[in-house]
Amino acid sequence: EALPWGTWRLRRIAVHEAGHCLVAEAEQLPVQQVLVGTLACLRAGISGCGSTVFEAPGTAKLSLAELRRWSRVLQAGMLAERQVYGEEPRGGADDRSLLGQIWGLSGFDVDTAQREQRQARREVEALLRREHRNLEQRAEAMLLSAPRLGRPERLSRQASAEADSACP
Repeated sequence: EALPWGTWRLRRIAVHEAGHCLVAEAEQLPVQQVLVGTLACLRAGISGCGSTVFEAPGTAKLSLAELRRWSRVLQAGMLAERQVYGEEPRGGADDRSLLGQIWGLSGFDVDTAQREQRQARREVEALLRREHRNLEQRAEAMLLSAPRLGRPERLSRQASAEADSACP
């Protein structure tokens, strides 16, 4: 992220994580932590470029309504990237994996899982279109708060405090 295209890369990560946050807020799903950038993840002991941590569900086997809710939240980052950049998302492999795992544990058949995920995708796309400006503002706040090499830690902390409202 210290390379010339680093800000572009961080912004794309911020858009992805902001998508999760926006939909999680709409779904009233508490967000525990948001990390933007490799340095932020490294400092937190996480392998990756970005991360949004949610409160875990109380049970491994979720109801259909809860599965729909998680389908919307987990797809939101990838769909936000697609909406903003007009191309396939670069992030989201972990999101797709987790989505497959929770549907696999659900006991529902594959056709139901696919149908419900398509419906969730349509709902998230509509929400992101309506909330495009909000998405962009959240992403910008996250981008400003992302730690970077060569940036004084004092500035990172100050920007982070200002960005806390980006993902309540």
